[in-house]
Amino acid sequence: MLTEQLTITELFLKIRQRLDRVEDTISYLNELCDAIEKRESLRKEA
Repeated sequence: MLTEQLTITELFLKIRQRLDRVEDTISYLNELCDAIEKRESLRKEA
């Protein structure tokens, strides 16, 4: 149970902030995977 009472708006904003962080993390991981794939393909060509 939450120790503080949150309004629906406050709760929504907290959820939105968490989703933004999740989106940032997914974006970072996608960039990392792209870089790894590029490195692998360059290594195979060499």
